[in-house]
Amino acid sequence: MESGNIGEGLLVVERQRGRVRQPSLAACVCGFVLDLVFFMIMVALMPVNVVLFLTACCLPIFSWIVQQLLNPRRQYLDGISAAFFNYLEESIIHGVFFSKKQVTSDVVFRHFTRTYLNDNISEFRRFKQRAVRSNVFWPYWTDTKHFNPAPHFIAVKEPVDKQELEKRLASIQLKLMNLERPLWELYHFEDYTDEDGNKCSASVLRVHHAMADGFTCLRMMMQGCRPNKPPQQTQARAERRPKIGAFHLFRFGIRALRKVALLLPDSASTYKASKYLEATDPKVLTWST
Repeated sequence: MESGNIGEGLLVVERQRGRVRQPSLAACVCGFVLDLVFFMIMVALMPVNVVLFLTACCLPIFSWIVQQLLNPRRQYLDGISAAFFNYLEESIIHGVFFSKKQVTSDVVFRHFTRTYLNDNISEFRRFKQRAVRSNVFWPYWTDTKHFNPAPHFIAVKEPVDKQELEKRLASIQLKLMNLERPLWELYHFEDYTDEDGNKCSASVLRVHHAMADGFTCLRMMMQGCRPNKPPQQTQARAERRPKIGAFHLFRFGIRALRKVALLLPDSASTYKASKYLEATDPKVLTWST
């Protein structure tokens, strides 16, 4: 015996002696009534489904508007930073800095504290603020009470070379940040030997992507350098702009349009690995100067 479901009209097909018996009139009527009842229920619940769908889609916007009205002075994360903070805890920027000579950790940390943790410089207040996460409302920045920079400073006094530093950086990249504290860490390797055998020091600054992007971090670190102003003789911006012919510009436009329309993945290059790494996969870092 082969039977269909009730929604299809109780189509009961019996094969006996090579003959097929058609469903009865009562079965067809029962199936029609059930389909009609189901359709009416769906039509009646349509406004409720629409309201639930719109509420789920617009809840972040509504929560942001409510928070702006209740707490207009709060500094809320922008959309991209909020996405990094809520869904991508492993999105951390790593900046590596080398000095020409050996510098102790106390000197580096003291200079960093004087430059970036000074209360008189409002541009660097983010180093003493933490992000507050909420299940419903939008994340925002708040000042850390009794801020202690000591947990953010990690000194490594063991001698390391380039290969050992690459291994250390690979393991550091796998570590997640404590989101209850300001989203940055500073590692300093006092005794570092570079590729040429010179004794110097290396520093690694970790900043969560919710706090800043790579270019912003670079500008921030350049602001703390000496001198922190550009040289007097600078090339005009118009002169630095690359010159591209009309043919190459048209070709780049067609290539970009094709990539957007077909959503083709980028091919492996210097900036994109051939294999996608998960957050917990081992990583290998290397560079050449």
